[in-house]
Amino acid sequence: MKKLWKVFISVCMIFGLIACGGSGSSSQEKSYVTRDEIPSVFKDPNAYKGKYIKLSGKIFNKSGDGYQIWQDPVNSENDFYVIAPSDEFQTDDYVKVDGRIDGVAEGTNAFGGQVSVLQIGNAKMEKSSYIDIVVPTKTALEPKISQEQSGVTVSVEKVEFAEKETRVYMTVKNDSSADFDLSNYDIKILQDGKQIEQDDSSMSRYDGKYPELPYEIVSGVSTEGILVFPVLDAEKDFQIIAEGWTQDTYEELRFTLDVKAK
Repeated sequence: MKKLWKVFISVCMIFGLIACGGSGSSSQEKSYVTRDEIPSVFKDPNAYKGKYIKLSGKIFNKSGDGYQIWQDPVNSENDFYVIAPSDEFQTDDYVKVDGRIDGVAEGTNAFGGQVSVLQIGNAKMEKSSYIDIVVPTKTALEPKISQEQSGVTVSVEKVEFAEKETRVYMTVKNDSSADFDLSNYDIKILQDGKQIEQDDSSMSRYDGKYPELPYEIVSGVSTEGILVFPVLDAEKDFQIIAEGWTQDTYEELRFTLDVKAK
């Protein structure tokens, strides 16, 4: 079910087919579905009605008394509806949801066809992030290493290893008297005898809105960015190579930062 939904004016008021959650929690102990059961919940929400579930995703619409959310925002799949009469959240927010399965919410898509989705009531929502929801960190390093040349300092503050990418948090500080041109897209990694370029095809640059290092770094300025690389071996050391030029003398600077594995 791709992005074909028309805004729900009010699912509960229009159809009246399901109880609208949001009342106080039951005095009974909550029974949660397991992670392995979640695909089955999306296939047949009514079979799990009354149980509780924990989901995460990206809001793609505010409708009626709640929000429509993609559980799989990368592929715009597994949408569900959360009853949460609050203006705290906005479209494109990444959120975590803890609530009761109320069965099915029904509405119409852009072509007038009937659609049915999982509805969550009595829900608690909290803001999260693209990284936590889409590309969560499996392990991380904080090498906090730096190298200075001619008044320019390049530092690596953190490296995060995810299932689909590796993120390098880099800072460049220009304390020289001239502006500095950083060859930002040519920063590379050497590991296990291989040269690894940045992953220019990664959607994280856009969907994750990662901060990018600029090409020109003005004198007296410090800037930070997140570089995206393909999956690296977190158990092996590697080097990060960065290059640039000072604008007064066009001196070429080459920085080599050694990152040690745990």
